[in-house]
Amino acid sequence: MLSERQRLDALYAIAKALRNQDSNPQEVLSTALRMSSETIGAKHGCVVTFHKDDHIDNVVVLGTQDDLETRRKMWQRLITQGLIGYVHHGRRTIILRDISTDPRWLRLATSSLIPRTGSAIGLPMEKDGY
Repeated sequence: MLSERQRLDALYAIAKALRNQDSNPQEVLSTALRMSSETIGAKHGCVVTFHKDDHIDNVVVLGTQDDLETRRKMWQRLITQGLIGYVHHGRRTIILRDISTDPRWLRLATSSLIPRTGSAIGLPMEKDGY
């Protein structure tokens, strides 16, 4: 568990990195996801932004470019049929304490890139209606 000082230092580092970037949304989201996951020790993650009409604007997936297509398919299924869809349409935070038993985490094809155990959180954030 991070101390209060460590959490503040991590937030400062993320804010500084974001401030020093251009305004390309894909790069900003990628940096925020990467640095946040490093801070909390997450191995998997995704940021999805939607237009007001519910169409997907950006999808940023945590990790290297290795087998990016498999990871994109997994997150796409979670958008349409799983955790991300529940969070988006319900406009509320959802915590899955055990993804191996929670039906909101889909059972997908076997791959080392797809988490099978652990927990997950979906957090909605809104800015200017997005």
